[in-house]
Amino acid sequence: MLAFGTVMGGAGASLTGGNFWQGAATGLVVSGLNHLAHKYTNENNPPNKYKRLFKALRLQFALDYKTNLAVYSITHQWRHLGGPDAVLTSASFSVSPLVIGGGLEAGSIHILYGKNLGQSQKIKAGHLGIFSQGISGTANVVKLYYSGSEMQFNRSGFLAFYGRGYEATGGFGAYGLSGSMSFSYANSTSENFVIGVGTSFGVGTPGFGVGLSGSDTKIRF
Repeated sequence: MLAFGTVMGGAGASLTGGNFWQGAATGLVVSGLNHLAHKYTNENNPPNKYKRLFKALRLQFALDYKTNLAVYSITHQWRHLGGPDAVLTSASFSVSPLVIGGGLEAGSIHILYGKNLGQSQKIKAGHLGIFSQGISGTANVVKLYYSGSEMQFNRSGFLAFYGRGYEATGGFGAYGLSGSMSFSYANSTSENFVIGVGTSFGVGTPGFGVGLSGSDTKIRF
């Protein structure tokens, strides 16, 4: 499963003009973190070696300084210059027979920062919106940035990432494979919000695709 995710990640990145090896690393992250999530959830605190792994992952995301700087200009939280607060790894399936379409998503949120570092929680989400016509099944990695203070984030934990949001996507498919990028916004509380920046890879109908959708994220038991 890890090898399959790695190869698919590289292929998806190549289709969208990215680097094969960076895409392969993303695919490995998806497969590895989802595997860990089956062992260690919010109610089952992970051992220190997995906390160190999550710290290392955040350091890798810190290299994406352009994204982090852009998010910081919105949230004004200094910690975001060093990477996201959490990462969502998931699998999704979407269908758009005409213009209106929808999809389902299931995966895990992994905390990369603060006192809840290393914890994971399985989630599920439904999407409904306007998409280019087609069918796709993808694996997704979404970096999540919470606009509240570090104290608020430590207190909220996973609750910061549940609720309704909005997402814009754009991607390309060829030879049965597809890759895309996404930007999402979700209300966390009356005063705070969550920004998500993601990449996806998988299988789908050929051609260029765009989408604008709403979603509702909940705990998956």
